[in-house]
Amino acid sequence: MIKAFFTILILAVSIQAAKAQLDPLYAQYHFNQYMINPAYAGVYKSTTIAVNSRAQWFGLEGSPVTNTLTAMTSIGNSGGFGVRVMNDRIGIRNSNEFIASGSYYIRSHLTTIGFGLQGGITQVSNNLSKLEPEVLDDPVLDDFIPQYSFPNFGVGIMLQRFDYFVGLSIPRILSEDAPDPVFQDNGRYQRHYYLSAGYRFTAVRSYDTKVQTLIRVLEDKISVDLSGTYFITPDLWAGAMVRDFSSFSFFGMLQINDNYRIGYTFELPTNNLITTNFGTHEITFSYTITPFADQVFEDRFF
Repeated sequence: MIKAFFTILILAVSIQAAKAQLDPLYAQYHFNQYMINPAYAGVYKSTTIAVNSRAQWFGLEGSPVTNTLTAMTSIGNSGGFGVRVMNDRIGIRNSNEFIASGSYYIRSHLTTIGFGLQGGITQVSNNLSKLEPEVLDDPVLDDFIPQYSFPNFGVGIMLQRFDYFVGLSIPRILSEDAPDPVFQDNGRYQRHYYLSAGYRFTAVRSYDTKVQTLIRVLEDKISVDLSGTYFITPDLWAGAMVRDFSSFSFFGMLQINDNYRIGYTFELPTNNLITTNFGTHEITFSYTITPFADQVFEDRFF
């Protein structure tokens, strides 16, 4: 498994040439894999509600803001159910997405294999009143559609052990072209592929260290994250991540008790954007409970 992980890591470095802003970007998926893979809806035998808020390029007018609510629970030993509600705003566009998912697990003493299926609907609206008056006279807006919605579905698989994981997901199998002339080529709602992997080991002072990568693919566009996390204590983690070698970030996670977790990421670009904004800020808060007899609190490393 170690060789397989580093093979993926080398692949991630070798395909950095293509850079793109694809799906709404997250950094805190380190602490909530369900945000990108429906196979994680119930992998831990508990019930968790999490809120994630990301303000990208804070201070830049019209910059992306993404707020996500996830709720997931295990069902017996082999099942899981999850819900994800997301609001994504960039410029004059406002998107709302509602996704429900189910998962099935094959568990052994050390290893879990999971399969997930999700489906839902996306609603998109564009507020032209935010544009300058002279822009509204542009003929390209003659056929503009201010609001539309469409369904979609996706799949995911994962393999996880106490010291590593590998996941593959396609959150949207149906590629959806925006029906208006302004956003039809942005790729936001096209089919994306996510390949993720992580490995946990003992490095310094016998505390754990985790290395992780995530590869996102849209046609010929590829985005890659490489990160490392050091467990300062079992309840306090700190790490750093580089994305496409065009931005870097520092993040931390605090496990307050069995119920509460909070995470924060600060990110800066390495290009000229660094002088135009106050960085990207992302925060996650999660609440875990065990309301059912077969649920227990478990350590979460991925």
